[in-house]
Amino acid sequence: MSKSDAGRRDLMRRAAFGSQDFVSRTETLVTGRKSRGQSRAAKYAQTILENVPGGEIRFALAAAEEELATAGLLERVASRTLKTAKPRDIIDLRRRAVDLDPRRAHRYVALAAALGSETQSRIVHGAAVGLHRGQETPHADEIIELLKSAQALAPSNAVIAFELGQRLLERGDAEEGLAQLEKAALKHPDEQRLMALAQAYRRPDIAQFSQALESYEHAYSLNPKNQKALGGVVHSGARGPMDWPRVWRTVHRIESKRQHSPLRTESVAEGMDSLFSSRQEVEAETVTDLLSELDECRAEGKELNPQTVGLLVLRVQFLGHFAAGFRLRTRNAERRAQRLRRSGVRDLGGLRQMMQALVYLDNAETASRLSQDVKYWAQNTGEQRMAVAKLHADAELMLGNPEPYFKYSVDARKDFYLPAERKMVNLIKKKRVAIVGPAATGESLGSEIDGYDVVVRPNFNPEFVAAHPESMGSRTDIAYYSGQDMTTLIDDVESLIENSDVQLINTRSFSYHTHHRRNLPWLRFARHDWSLSYHGSPLGIQRMIYDLLQFRPEEIAIFNSDFYTGSGEFAEGYRKKRSFAPGSFMNDLVVVHDLLTDFRFTQAMLKTGRVTAQGRAAEVLSRDPFDYLRDVEQAGVLR
Repeated sequence: MSKSDAGRRDLMRRAAFGSQDFVSRTETLVTGRKSRGQSRAAKYAQTILENVPGGEIRFALAAAEEELATAGLLERVASRTLKTAKPRDIIDLRRRAVDLDPRRAHRYVALAAALGSETQSRIVHGAAVGLHRGQETPHADEIIELLKSAQALAPSNAVIAFELGQRLLERGDAEEGLAQLEKAALKHPDEQRLMALAQAYRRPDIAQFSQALESYEHAYSLNPKNQKALGGVVHSGARGPMDWPRVWRTVHRIESKRQHSPLRTESVAEGMDSLFSSRQEVEAETVTDLLSELDECRAEGKELNPQTVGLLVLRVQFLGHFAAGFRLRTRNAERRAQRLRRSGVRDLGGLRQMMQALVYLDNAETASRLSQDVKYWAQNTGEQRMAVAKLHADAELMLGNPEPYFKYSVDARKDFYLPAERKMVNLIKKKRVAIVGPAATGESLGSEIDGYDVVVRPNFNPEFVAAHPESMGSRTDIAYYSGQDMTTLIDDVESLIENSDVQLINTRSFSYHTHHRRNLPWLRFARHDWSLSYHGSPLGIQRMIYDLLQFRPEEIAIFNSDFYTGSGEFAEGYRKKRSFAPGSFMNDLVVVHDLLTDFRFTQAMLKTGRVTAQGRAAEVLSRDPFDYLRDVEQAGVLR
């Protein structure tokens, strides 16, 4: 051995010895252990690493090859070079650290973090564009196994449980992931863990809104400035337990502190307290008087906080006052647009919010102009260019122009095809498509429905359709299911495919990571949704129209839809009837959808020349939007 080799090996030993007590940020996070200052040996090790020829990563890996390294040395180098080194080098260092020190949980957590930082092009979900190619780690399964190994060594560690829970949820393992987040939040209920847990409870494949409400309340109590937590209280409280006094107590905390709040007017405060003091019905006169007083306060420059308005909208609509609720929401949209004009629209998120508000204010023309210049808003990334093009296409749809949407959809498919998407193209392109709703309209249009090339239904009920061919038709080629229904009915749907003529099942884009691993040839994930909903997302019929339209059908005809102006939300026997009630799926019609937006959207689709309405649907869609809302109120179906 040469002197230079001997000297190099001596440096390796000294660096390893001086690093054996090195405490990384990951170790501190996982164990709570902190560094107590550097010893003389540790300082000498740092000097070696800072001056070693060829770089410290190469030096540390060579020490590992010669069995002179310690796990502390490898992690020290990984921590020092984390922001400058290639992800693969950090992975290599930490993998060797695990091999040298396999009994310490934080070594596995550090390796999992390193693997998470290495990304490649994969299918991911974006808020505006839906499913697209983006950067995501290819190591999801290994990360989960590493975290499980860490948990086996430290079974009561909340940090590990939290990280593992998040990774499991990302992979689509809802039940197991939720259990881990619950353990983490129970042991250390800080704001971050409580918010993550609340959002998990709200997932369509979990839908435990009472538990979400409790977590949001706890998070808000820790940080009263957390507007997401406050919004979560409103959303979960209305969608789940409908405990209005409880939700009002939380919202009242912020509203009562505002200097110019209408609550400082005694009669308004009494009216709001009366409205939210009970879960039961409230006299129509009480609602009318309160809204009139709020109008007077607004004229004096006193307005409710937007979150308070949001809660008020939900409450009055659950009482059947839809038109009044939408007027309140319209005012919120006006305030959002004004706020964005004052503060400036600086990014794509702000642009989308502005466009959503403008479309809600029936000003799609301005929304379209704002998004016309893709280069102005996109920062030279493919995803951003896609997002601006998508926003512009969606605004143009509201003006009756489908061409930008056609182009956007074709360009998206050029990049990659989703499972069963080619089959969808072949089924729909240049075909006459019938969307058959579940409403009891009293019409006998079955033969007309069967005359279309393709028949599409939401939440297909084969027994009901077979029993009512005169009104429903007899064929079904494509069925659509919501993300929540897809999760609970996946086995039933598979049986349906095997025992019927249904060729394709469509579900929501956010269900992709939950179900794509099944590799089911008949299951398609809708690539994207309409992106300009000011409140919530489109309902089923509207979502189906939007999805089908991208494939350039000759016609999309709407049958058996009265848009909640008839005698029931759907025909007797089609689905178990429910009304607004704690935990009812019918609550979603108010909490996560917007009837006014859906109505205007459908009217805009008729202007494209590709969508038609038949029978009762045509009659309803000829109405003025607010006349339609009064029809909904008079029908009394949504109560």
